[in-house]
Amino acid sequence: MTSDSHAPAHLMLSDRDVRALGQRLVDFMIARHLGAAHASVGRVLEGRALERLMAASIPAQGRPIDEVWDQVTNDVLGHALRLDHPRFFAYVPGPNNFVSVVADALVAACNVFAGSWISGGGPAQIEINTIRWLAGACGLPAGAGGHFVSGGTHASLTGLMLAREVKHAGPLEQATAYCSDQTHASVLRALRVLGIPAANARVLASDNAQRLPVAATRERIKADLALGMRPFCVIANAGTTSTGAVDPIEDLAQICREYDLWLHADGAYGAAAALCDPVIRRQLGVVDSLALDPHKWLFQPIECGCVLARDGSLFARHFSMHADYLDNLGAGVSYLEEGIQLTRTTRALKLWMSLQVFGADAFRAAVACGIGIAEKVERRVARSAVLEVVTPARIGIVTFAPKRRAKSEDALITLCSAIRDSGYAMLSTTRVGGRPVLRMCTINPRTTDHDLEETLTRIEAAVSA
Repeated sequence: MTSDSHAPAHLMLSDRDVRALGQRLVDFMIARHLGAAHASVGRVLEGRALERLMAASIPAQGRPIDEVWDQVTNDVLGHALRLDHPRFFAYVPGPNNFVSVVADALVAACNVFAGSWISGGGPAQIEINTIRWLAGACGLPAGAGGHFVSGGTHASLTGLMLAREVKHAGPLEQATAYCSDQTHASVLRALRVLGIPAANARVLASDNAQRLPVAATRERIKADLALGMRPFCVIANAGTTSTGAVDPIEDLAQICREYDLWLHADGAYGAAAALCDPVIRRQLGVVDSLALDPHKWLFQPIECGCVLARDGSLFARHFSMHADYLDNLGAGVSYLEEGIQLTRTTRALKLWMSLQVFGADAFRAAVACGIGIAEKVERRVARSAVLEVVTPARIGIVTFAPKRRAKSEDALITLCSAIRDSGYAMLSTTRVGGRPVLRMCTINPRTTDHDLEETLTRIEAAVSA
């Protein structure tokens, strides 16, 4: 019987093809990064057109690498908006940095599993170190903890599960939570996932500054207690998506202390402002749990979310699981025991690596830059003959609208679509007090004054047409 020392070459490229494809990837990444300012903000075809463009069966024998590469770069990636573009002002952009892009490539190349200490002790220690820095930056005390997740939706789900486990006992039909009408829709969905009846999410009307009103919150809690309900959580906003409003978190914390409730803050993008705003840092320091997204205002590639808790021991206490095949996880922290996800890669490495290369002060300056850009937009709109400010610049977001109130929401959406279709810029719409408005989120530090002026000039031309 003879033996063959060479294993079958299943799913393997030749050495030459590996080197060629790797070099092509590196060249593509560099060209995309260096050419962002001169590129189109992106394009999106109507659904059926995209389906016709890319509809294809899976081949039995495979296709040439060059052909597949061209289809991916031209047809697939060519029909996606560039969240890192300096004129992408819609939603909350993702202005990543190249060090983090390289870190993500390293993680993919090494196929890192960061769920257990024994399989990824190095990445786990980096996660511990980075969590400590984030918790301190957000004003949380020693003993705080957390872990990295896919994004703000996952982070809030995790924080609210802790709230339910710690603060509620008994039938979920009686559990009530409190938030404003500016709270992100994913938070309300998280409550439903956790078994809280939709009717038990008390969505209170926000005040004139788009904040959760303290007195109304207290009164609603008292009324629910009188009805035999079981309030367990208040959800505060640390930077609303529509206007950047920050709820009166310290006052809400006082209510939570009075009634023994959990205080969760959704700071998906706005928590990063704590790096340069001591008031926001002080407010975040009183919460029980906090959701934040480094893939927003900490300049990381998607996916990179994070959940923090004032008491870091709660994660292992409420998320641990036991099975015969999980007996040997190693002597250190195993994050599969501290959250929902078992199979997980390291999302911490990219943030840690970019912090190491650039330093924390550079991140503080970049966040401050985004705040300043929004203030420039506000001043420029205030001088406009056809536009007016609706909500002032708040931690990187400003809203405005045509002075002629006749413009409908559909008209504003059409305006945004036309500017996007030109390839020059992307902004979005929302409503403030029922009024349709244009919204710019300016957290990309690579946005220039010329980018702002030309974008606003095009908006004014469209409004005046």
